[in-house]
Amino acid sequence: MHKQLNTEFYIQYIHTVTYFFGRYFKKNGV
Repeated sequence: MHKQLNTEFYIQYIHTVTYFFGRYFKKNGV
């Protein structure tokens, strides 16, 4: 696997996790 492709996947993963965590906490009023 190319390093750039791995980095792209990692960045996308972080964005997705951050997005869902943001929605989760906002939903629970934290």
